[in-house]
This record gives sequence, structure tokens and C-alpha cells, in this order.
Amino acid sequence: MVSQYVSEQALAETYDPETGWETVQQYREAKRLADNQPTIARAEIARQVGRPPSAVRGWLAEGKIPRVVKGLNTARDRGWIGIEETAERFRALNQLVAWIFSGGGLRSDAFVPVFSVDDQLTLATIHQLLREVNVSYRIREQDDPDRHLEIIPKDGASILGRVLTILGAPKGVKARKDQLTLPSYLTDTDNAHRRDFLRIYVLNRGRELANQETAGVHLYGLNSPSYCQELKELIEAATSGTATVSSQNRIWISSESVHDLAGEKPLRSGLATNAVFGSLTPPTERAVASTYRQEKTPGGYQYWQLFNEVRESDASRAELSARTGLRESTIRSWKRGSSPYVHNGLETTQTHGWLTPPAESDIALGLTSLLGWLIAQGSLRDTYYPTFGLQSPDQEPHFSRIAAEVGVSYSVVHRESASRRTEIRPTEDGAVLGRVLYALGAPRGTKAEQGCLLPVYLHHHASHARRFVRSWCLHHAHSDGQRTINIPPRFGHQFPKALETLLVARLSWDVDWKNERKLVVQPSEEWDGSIWDLS
Repeated sequence: MVSQYVSEQALAETYDPETGWETVQQYREAKRLADNQPTIARAEIARQVGRPPSAVRGWLAEGKIPRVVKGLNTARDRGWIGIEETAERFRALNQLVAWIFSGGGLRSDAFVPVFSVDDQLTLATIHQLLREVNVSYRIREQDDPDRHLEIIPKDGASILGRVLTILGAPKGVKARKDQLTLPSYLTDTDNAHRRDFLRIYVLNRGRELANQETAGVHLYGLNSPSYCQELKELIEAATSGTATVSSQNRIWISSESVHDLAGEKPLRSGLATNAVFGSLTPPTERAVASTYRQEKTPGGYQYWQLFNEVRESDASRAELSARTGLRESTIRSWKRGSSPYVHNGLETTQTHGWLTPPAESDIALGLTSLLGWLIAQGSLRDTYYPTFGLQSPDQEPHFSRIAAEVGVSYSVVHRESASRRTEIRPTEDGAVLGRVLYALGAPRGTKAEQGCLLPVYLHHHASHARRFVRSWCLHHAHSDGQRTINIPPRFGHQFPKALETLLVARLSWDVDWKNERKLVVQPSEEWDGSIWDLS
């Protein structure tokens, strides 16, 4: 049985431990009575549900909804209620809990979470985690440039904070808590979630990570010796190495543990990539499956696992329904040969080789090139169907080579139109390809207009950083005596800084700012300069 977290009652009780859940039940019963018995008086409904007539009148006649009920509705719409540990969204919630422990906080009075970030890598990491839980955010920059940026969720912020509290995130100032404890779910959950929790913790609090040959890493200490001991035991249970706690409550993690969590060097980007994607070679099967049934229970990945269980079982429909929670009609349909969309989509990705391809393979590099093209001059519809802008006929041979690497057929539309943008559109398996690109970090639908950041794995794999930059430069670079890269305003305030970091730190380019939207660059010696003939 897959564990589920965040019940309606637990969330309601964060509003009021005594009356929160009771209010929800009373409101729902009042609505049910009014719907089923249209002639019943509101006073009688108030008497039956045990609420004052004025409150029931507000609910039924004035359309008022209790704040606790609104919170439950939001949580349900975001897919947080009854979330399964197999869901990609739970992976993100688990890591957000870890961020509260290691680099953030929850306001005691309003449940609003705040996440601190040190650099573009951690900003890209928190961006992707919040995207996975379907929450937008704002960035609060400090007056002191040496201080952290603060990431503050916007829509549904306090409800997200309540969910994180239910999972075990501490409220208030952590350093003052003598009895701080790790979330209880880490005891029973899959080891992969424990490792993800530690990756975020080490990413935010680990010292000496920039030294790739370090013998180990120190974690900043806290005032609670018992908490440090819990953290030590978690490290030793979830990794192949060891940890020790000093008398000053500093935790020393062995090199073996750090490298086990990161997977490979560079260590910081390895920790971030493994945490966000569940692999150093995304996308994973779970990530793509989780793009289906995102706000439903069971979610896409669990639904696919249940399909496989039903298909392989000889048990009766009644037994399978009792065991899985599925309707007997669904089980009968699957037994007769039908299959859910998520299964069909995963079969397509497996046929094309799009799941966890080796990092240096043509398929993996081609997917990154498509991702770069889509972000630079394309779009991903709400249906996950991708389109790729074509600004010049000279760009089409580049796309053709990328499409051959990935195994995508396509057509060009509006080629002769003076009023509509020329686009490249996949002719087969387009929506599945779009789900793969979304799992890699492509913005989707209207959220694409809210700003964009570079996917985390680009900070780890230099070859993929080069591919992304090449696609970007095909659309937004020119040479008029100086090699210049442009960043349109729609990409937001942080994207130029992220691109500069990628060029300098990962590709060893020299970069000067011409203005806040133009970078004058000098590529490193190994760079293929052919993209600069597009003037």
C-alpha cells in the first residue's frame, strides 16, 4: 500500500485544532441539506448542523465560504490532499520541507514560507520545486548584496505553509528550538525521499562543497543536540558513509556520504540535479508519468503502477477494486485491453529512448537543444503540445539535425504568411515530447509569461549547457564587431544573471554587460563559432 500524506482533517486543524474540522463538516452538511431538500428552512439547517442561523445564512444565501474550506479547496486543486509518496509532487514537497529546515523558515503567525537562496543554482532549484507544486513566487532582494535572496510564494502561500507544517516543517526561528526534530515521515518513507531531503540539506548548509577533493563537508550546527543526533543517524541510514557530531553541534559528513548523494562532480550541481530530477540524466519515468493526472488521486505515476498491477493479477475485479481503490468498471476495461493515457505516453517515450538517456548521447543532447529552442523562441501549450518558432530559413537545417537526433518528424506551418509566425510543429507524438520537455524544465502555458530560469541540470553538464546556449544564440545572438547575446524582457529579471552564470562558471566564457539585457561575450577556445555567422 502506497503511503498518503496531508489529510483534509489535518489541514483543517491547522486553522483551529478544536473547531477547524468541525466547521468543514458543518459547512458541507449545510450545503448537502440545502441541495437535497430545497424547501427546508435555513433555521432548521442551522439547528441540524449546530451552527448559528447567521452563519448558515451567510453560507447558503450570501455565498460565503469559511476560510478553512477555501484552504482545503486550494490544497485539493493543487493536488496536495492525500498526496502519494510515489508522486513527483510529493518529491517536491519533501524537498521544500528540507529547505525550511536548512535554508528557510515559516512565519509563526501566518504560515507563509520563505526560502533563502545563495546563487543561481539554488534559485533554479527552488524555482523548479515550486513549479512542481504549482505555486508562483516573488523574489525579495536585500539591500546588502552579500545577503541571501528570499523566495516568497504568492498564490496559496499560507496553504502551502500549512501543508509543509503537517509534514513536519518547523514554524518560527529554528535556532531557538531546543526540541527541534526531523519529520516523522522520514522514518517510514522510501529511502529515495530521505536521500532527497539530505541533498537539499547539504546543498544549503554544506561548507567546502566547492572543493571537489574535500575529505568531507561540515554542516552548520543548531542549538539542539538531539536534532543533530537525528540528522547524523539519518545520514548514516540513507547513505553509504558516516557522520559525526561535534561538541559545538557541528555535523561532519564523510566524503563517501557526500559523493554518494551527489553522484558525481561537480558536487553542488550534482546534489541539486539529483534532488530536482531524481537522476543525473533526466527525465525519469516517474517525472513524465506525473505530468498526467496532476490534480487527481491517484496521480499519474501511481495510476500507471495500478494499471500494471491489475494487468498482471489473476484476482477478481472485486478483489482488485478493494485492494487498489479503483472502480470495477475501470478494472474491467483494462482487463479487456484498454490502457490509460499515462501508459500509452510512457510506451512512446520508451520507444523513442527519451527516458533517462545517457548524458552524452545524441538523444539527451538533442532534447536539450529542443528545450533551448522552445524557451528561446517557442511555446508549450496547456495540452503539452510544443511549437518552435522559425525566424529565418537558415535556422531550419539546425532544427532538422536536432530532430534527427531525437527521432521527431515535423512540418513547417505559415511559411509564406506575412501576418503569422512561421512555426515548426511535431507531426507525431508531439504532446508526449512536450511532456518530456516539461519534465526537463520547459515553461508551460500562461506560466511561461511569469519569467523563466535555466533548468538545474544545465549547471551540471557542460555539454548540455553548450547545446542550450547554441539554441539560444540561433535566435538571440548577433555579431557586429562584438559577439552579443540578447535577452528579451519577457524572460524576467533573473534570467540574464542565470545565463551569465552558465556562460562563465560552466563554459568558461568571458562576459561583459552592455546593458541589463545584452551580454558581450567571448567564447572559450573549444567553442564552435559557426553560430556567429547568422548576422
